[in-house]
Amino acid sequence: YRKHFKLNKKDRDKIIYLRFDGVYMNSDIWVNGKHTGNHPYGYTSFYYDITPCLNTAGQSNVMAVRVRNEGENARWYSGSGIFRHTWITLVNPTHIGMWGVYVKTPLVSEKSADISITTTLVNSGKQDAPVTVQVQIIDPSGYVVGAAKSNSTVLPGTNTNLDQTISITDPVLWSVDNPKLYNARVTLLIKNKETDNLNTAFGIRTINMDAQNGLSINGKNLELKGGCIHHDNGPLGSATIDRAEERKIELLKKAGFNAIRCSHNPPSPYLLDVCDRLGMLVIDELYDIWEKPKISPDDYSKFINKSW
Repeated sequence: YRKHFKLNKKDRDKIIYLRFDGVYMNSDIWVNGKHTGNHPYGYTSFYYDITPCLNTAGQSNVMAVRVRNEGENARWYSGSGIFRHTWITLVNPTHIGMWGVYVKTPLVSEKSADISITTTLVNSGKQDAPVTVQVQIIDPSGYVVGAAKSNSTVLPGTNTNLDQTISITDPVLWSVDNPKLYNARVTLLIKNKETDNLNTAFGIRTINMDAQNGLSINGKNLELKGGCIHHDNGPLGSATIDRAEERKIELLKKAGFNAIRCSHNPPSPYLLDVCDRLGMLVIDELYDIWEKPKISPDDYSKFINKSW
């Protein structure tokens, strides 16, 4: 694959990330002839900072992706090539890291909930960066129900994690029958000017598993009713088409399922978002193969010791 593109002059000081949601398989990426990396596994997302490889704003750049889908390497229809979404993201030198917001709900009851937000801050510049991180919690109806603001200084060429906790009252709890989602809107400010932001959807719920009661969500026992699904969309092939991913989960919910097992690898990020929104639990497998091959002699066991 090749893609030609130019940067606008207004973006000449930006940091540019190139992200792939999935490439099957064993991909190598070059930008203007410079090798940025190799990613053997076909089902996990990955990204590169391609800023050092780019030409001056206004000049042409070329991105090249080589895919080597060789031999018998799967027991199912894998598809081939760039089969999930690809993103080019431009950010300021001081920014929220890629996948840089992590939300959890350590204390939950019907009357209140504590929401813990960890934000990874990245300073790709050459000077200290005093920053303010502002978080707003937005409920399923769109109202701001909690907020926090914290200051930090990120040293040049480093990453730092900033932890914040927000308490809210009368939370709407997420469940498979009532999959209501909140949103954490994280805004990065430098000298009171917004320089980056990221929205992260999440559900407020408790999860417990033990040998006596099995799985409980929000204190209620839940029997899993599910099945195994592969990543492809039947006659549409392996390409991640958003509506096809969504329709697949809608049909399973309509049939009475409340859980899926992803056979035998991580699904697309979009499908996981759909499961959050529609109320589907997920057993998210990482690999089908470890160090020993199965019936396919060229499967991922050839790469796993170096790339797990």
